Amino acid sequence: LAHPVHPEILAMVHAHGASMNEVNLATAVHRVGKMGKKAPEVVAALPGWEHLLRLVADRVGEFGAQGLSNILWGAAMIRVPPSHPSLAVLTAACLGRIDTFSPQALTNTAWAIATLSLPCSPLIAAIEAACLRDLHQFNQQDLANTAWAMASLGALRAPLVGRMANAAVPLVASFRAQELANLAWALAVSRHADPQVTASLARAVHDGHRGY
Repeated sequence: LAHPVHPEILAMVHAHGASMNEVNLATAVHRVGKMGKKAPEVVAALPGWEHLLRLVADRVGEFGAQGLSNILWGAAMIRVPPSHPSLAVLTAACLGRIDTFSPQALTNTAWAIATLSLPCSPLIAAIEAACLRDLHQFNQQDLANTAWAMASLGALRAPLVGRMANAAVPLVASFRAQELANLAWALAVSRHADPQVTASLARAVHDGHRGY
């Protein structure tokens, strides 16, 4: 079987990490996460991966919102243990910069927190507030994935759940099957019953989302 991660990525970080800028480091974590998602246990055992996590934690102050969310996404793909020291550093940095997060950064961060079951209630509450503030900018993928993540965390509640459901109605025809499934599951788990949203979801399934 092919190695899940090109060894040269981690080797390059090990050799040149100190001189790499924040964009290069965040991209490295994201790329390793994307490439290694099918064999996270193999990646987690590589010394270069641990070195990369320590490096981004030590330089956390250099990252902006997109970089932080990409790093957390990559860490979630490799299933970094919730107790890993780098995660506490990264989530604290996210909390301090949450007002600068785009919808995509909010979505990726919420997804990572839910996937890793991170104990970071203040950040979850801050994401909830930021979603309420910026929900008008969310696309269908942002809505579906954030709803799934917040529901998984037990944090999809009023008024966010109602606002998300209403925002989804005019976009529902463009949802992919998995996005429909994520949204429907999140609303069901959150016990949000809205006839208009239910009818819109059913219509979207009927009109071509047969994989739902």
